[in-house]
Amino acid sequence: MDQVPNTMPGLLLGYSVIWGILAIYILTLGLRIRALNKKLKNDGEGNGKAGS
Repeated sequence: MDQVPNTMPGLLLGYSVIWGILAIYILTLGLRIRALNKKLKNDGEGNGKAGS
């Protein structure tokens, strides 16, 4: 009977890479949303016009 190859290290590496990419993506989205909220808040207060 043939022995099944040990693929766990590769699987662990693959999942680690995917989770790392996902974490970086979520962090960059959060930073972009924070910057957009800050910009919208500053634009609304700075010119004295509502809805522009």
